[in-house]
Amino acid sequence: MEHACPSGTTSYPAAKRAFNCLSTYHDNGNRGHSVGLRQGRTGSSAFGYLHALQDHGLDEQSIGTVIVNNAAGVSQGNSCFLYGLRYEVNDVGILAVEVIEDRKPSSASPDNYKLGVVTAYCKGYDQCPPGVNESLP
Repeated sequence: MEHACPSGTTSYPAAKRAFNCLSTYHDNGNRGHSVGLRQGRTGSSAFGYLHALQDHGLDEQSIGTVIVNNAAGVSQGNSCFLYGLRYEVNDVGILAVEVIEDRKPSSASPDNYKLGVVTAYCKGYDQCPPGVNESLP
């Protein structure tokens, strides 16, 4: 399910560490468009894996599962695309997990690869309820 990052998108120094690519996932059953997952950061300019994990409670496996199990992202009318799945979670019921990808490079990044996952969250929640990551296959 997880794929390697493009050459030249890892091992950045501390000032640019947020742009380190961690992995990529391909939509359409792991055969389609490649979606990058960068380390990211929390705070005022939050994005990427750390934003999804610390601010919303979604781990990398859950993010990858959502991407792989979509035929393609749904355009949001800009360079961003939405991936989403609904899951039943014990003690919560059915909830939607969404991932937003930006297919445009960031001007702050040291590479020209698309920014990738901007955020991932459980729709309707600030923090995903307990058990969400364990419920996603």
